Amino acid sequence: MYTSPLRPFRYHFFTIWGNAFAHTDAILDILRREPFLQILRIELVSIRNMTKFISDIYGCDFVPPEHLNAKVKYLFTVKPQAILVFVKNYNPQEMPVGRGAFRKLQCQYINQIKINIRNQYNPRHPDKSFRIHPLHRGVSHDHVIHSSDSEEQVDYFLKILGHKSGVRYLHGHTGNLPFEKPYYLHTPQTYIYRIIMIERLQALILNDSHGKAVTLTPTSICETPHYKALKYGTDDYTTYLAKFRYTLLTQDYSWKRLKKLNALNIDKIKAFERIIVTKEHDYYKILDGVHRAAVSLNHNLKHVRCVEFC
Repeated sequence: MYTSPLRPFRYHFFTIWGNAFAHTDAILDILRREPFLQILRIELVSIRNMTKFISDIYGCDFVPPEHLNAKVKYLFTVKPQAILVFVKNYNPQEMPVGRGAFRKLQCQYINQIKINIRNQYNPRHPDKSFRIHPLHRGVSHDHVIHSSDSEEQVDYFLKILGHKSGVRYLHGHTGNLPFEKPYYLHTPQTYIYRIIMIERLQALILNDSHGKAVTLTPTSICETPHYKALKYGTDDYTTYLAKFRYTLLTQDYSWKRLKKLNALNIDKIKAFERIIVTKEHDYYKILDGVHRAAVSLNHNLKHVRCVEFC
């Protein structure tokens, strides 16, 4: 497992499930507002075997069996799906909790976020006087969210999901690059800083119009759902997200976030982090930065700062 005492953050995950689906956007907004969290990946999973999934997710947790059974019992009665939210936590308040064989390391910051969300969105208990600490009175234990206690649990669960490198999958390979790079992009052997005309950029947009399989279609920035929504006030972008969010689009995208990006002043837009591109024939294919390109074009910029991966 990848660990380093020099890193200012730890990896964690939240699992939104059961009664939470009607509140997904609100719960994600809570996570987005947390000053020490950075959402890396949001993934919808369909659960074929709930017993196995629960066993996997709690596989390295130190919880008394009777407590675990009480916490997850209702999950066998709801839609077998979960949304997994992987984050960087820049406030790792780790301390030992529990006793004896059930003693474990737990991040108090992550745990408190989980408790706050449960207090808001767990179903109410029929008995208004019902209470099990640390939840408020009248709040049931049909939990809408679960969280990892430590990075070891994240490493374990990622491997269960098929990511053999565990937390290295989220860490990526930065190679000490002087610019931001998403975890899922490989580190280039070489790169070149460029100023590129927006009309020479193309985005790869998911397309299901063929009726058979989803394809990636090279699209000019002015034809992306991102730009059309900003420029003309259409629902192209929200429709696009509704089709692919949390399945093929696993980054933290939302219409609210795109509008917030577009509302920045022009100096901040000009100073956006460089758009990552690669050269394709007579144009540059965007690897990361379609939203920034769309906002830049919407503010009538002709050129954007890029870094070309070679």
